[in-house]
Amino acid sequence: MNRVALLLLPALAACRVQNAAEQHYGFLALLGRDTVSVERVTRTADTVVSDEVDRFPRVRQRHTRIVLRAGGAIRHLEMDIHVQVDRADRRALSHRADRVRGRSV
Repeated sequence: MNRVALLLLPALAACRVQNAAEQHYGFLALLGRDTVSVERVTRTADTVVSDEVDRFPRVRQRHTRIVLRAGGAIRHLEMDIHVQVDRADRRALSHRADRVRGRSV
């Protein structure tokens, strides 16, 4: 039993280090007593992933994936938007030093 525990210890330690690199947090936006939006964010060294639900004026769900450059600037942004009554919409933005290129996917 002790040998198995000693063999698994490095694997468990590696898993812990990987999880330590991820940050998880969220936001809740209120307007008076009304909830306007809820957002869950996961951040790693070079990626931010966000899942949101908001109401402007209809309820919509968004999934956003942002890839960052080494200095923290945005290199690529993708956002999937699902509106309750409309079709799903997907947008992709590529950021360069002096311009932004966008397209519907």
